[in-house]
Amino acid sequence: MDGMIYSIHLEKTILPMNIHYKYWRKIGVTKELLECPYYNIEFGAILLSRIKARIENPSVKKIASIYNFLEAEKVTEYSARVEKLYLRRPWN
Repeated sequence: MDGMIYSIHLEKTILPMNIHYKYWRKIGVTKELLECPYYNIEFGAILLSRIKARIENPSVKKIASIYNFLEAEKVTEYSARVEKLYLRRPWN
């Protein structure tokens, strides 16, 4: 994918949604649930939806910045690449 270098730490996340278990364990999310692709994707979709609801003038770039790093205060290079891929839709 355009030689992307991901800023996410894959060794610390659970695929397929690259969810940082340590961020969410306090709200009752278990590692076992996140290791199930169905629940992993469902939880990732819930996170994206909640992030979108809390951001002023949400955009793919803003949502991806927060999803990638909860304390992000500005749009990152990573999130700009996410938006580019979203608009190109190479999976179609």
